[in-house]
Amino acid sequence: MTELEPDDSGDGFRLARPYQLPDAAPPGPRHRRLAGSLARSRQVLLLAGLAVVLVVVAAVLLPRQQQPAADQPGAPAAVALPTPDAGEPVSLPGTAVSASPSPAATTAGPVRTPTRGPSPAASATPRPGASSPRPAGTSPKPVPVTFTAVAGESCPGQADRGFRRSGWASDWYGGGGGWSGDGCGGASVSVPMTGSATADDADNVVVWWFRTGPVTRGTCAVSVHVPGTGHPLDSAGKPAHYQVYGSTDATGAVLATLDVDQTANQGRWVSAGSVAITGGQLSVRMTTRGVDWGPGRDGAHLGVSALKVSCKAA
Repeated sequence: MTELEPDDSGDGFRLARPYQLPDAAPPGPRHRRLAGSLARSRQVLLLAGLAVVLVVVAAVLLPRQQQPAADQPGAPAAVALPTPDAGEPVSLPGTAVSASPSPAATTAGPVRTPTRGPSPAASATPRPGASSPRPAGTSPKPVPVTFTAVAGESCPGQADRGFRRSGWASDWYGGGGGWSGDGCGGASVSVPMTGSATADDADNVVVWWFRTGPVTRGTCAVSVHVPGTGHPLDSAGKPAHYQVYGSTDATGAVLATLDVDQTANQGRWVSAGSVAITGGQLSVRMTTRGVDWGPGRDGAHLGVSALKVSCKAA
C-alpha cells in the first residue's frame, strides 16, 4: 500500500517514500524454449542462403565445363550432326532422345551443337617423296614405242635381225678390230672395191637387215661401226656408200643413201643418218664402188663390221 503524507503547503499530499517497481521474475522454461527456437531459425535461414549461393555458382560454372570436345584445343574432330526440322529432337548416333527434356538437362545450360572440325586425313602433311596429284583434265604421256638392234659380222643372228654376205673371193679377207659388244665377236671383213667411184659389183653383197617389231611406221637412225684393224687400207672407204631399203632382202625402192668416211673413223661408231619406214622392216646394203688405186690408195678395201638401228614409232 502506498503511504501519503501532507506536503509543506498543507494543501495536498505527497508520497511518504519513492515508489519502487517490483523486481522482474527470472525467465521460466517457456522463455528459454522461445529463445532456442529463434536461434535455430537463424541457423536454418543461414544454411538456406548458403545453398542458394551454391546453386547459383553451379549454374554459372557448369555450362563452361561441359563445352563440346570440338571447342577444346587438341581435341579430336567432332562428328557433324544433321540439322533437325522445327520441333524435332536432336539425337546423337547410338543414343535415344526423349521428346521432353529432363529437368537436369534444362538446368545444365544451353546445349552447343559441335561443328565439323578438320579431318585428320585431309590436314595430314604429305609424306616426303609423295607425288603431287595430277591437275584435272590432263592425262599421262604415252610411253614411246621404240626398237633398237645390232647386227653384223660375228654378231648373233635372231628372228628380228641378221647379216649376210656373198661373193667371197681371193681378194676378200677377214680380220679383227670389229665390234665386240652386244654379243658380237669382234671380227671384221675387208671387201674389195670396184675401182670406180660410181659403178658397183653386183656379185659382192653385204647386207644388214631388221624387222622393227612394234615400230611399223616411224623413223630409224642408222649407225655404222668402222673396223679398226691397225691397217688403214682395210677400212678405206672414202666414203663408203650404204643404201637403205624397206625390205629385209635389199630389194625394192631405195629409201635413202648414206655415206661414211671410213678413213677418218676407224675403230668407232659413226652416225650415218635417219630414214623413215612404213612397213616395219628395213635392210642396209653396202655398195662396192670405190677407188682402190693411186697414191696411198693402192689395194684399198671397204671395212665391214656391225650396224645398229634405233627406231621410234611415228
